[in-house]
Amino acid sequence: LEVNMRLNQPGGTLYARLYNNSSSSSTSSEITSTSTNSSVYTSSTFTLPSGTKTYVLQAKTSDGSQGFLDTARIKVNF
Repeated sequence: LEVNMRLNQPGGTLYARLYNNSSSSSTSSEITSTSTNSSVYTSSTFTLPSGTKTYVLQAKTSDGSQGFLDTARIKVNF
């Protein structure tokens, strides 16, 4: 998972992850940032289960402040 993201104000942590909506479970793709500068962050490698699933990108901040996810993509390696 690659996400270009930033916090609106310093002091918190921004979290982003890919969530399996079909089975109500998170993947091991969580990315964190404490920066107010927009940067690309990459998760560690993870495996998606086989079959048809629906995934959503979830984000939250540790302090309830605004965070921005500018772009996101799933990078597939063969």
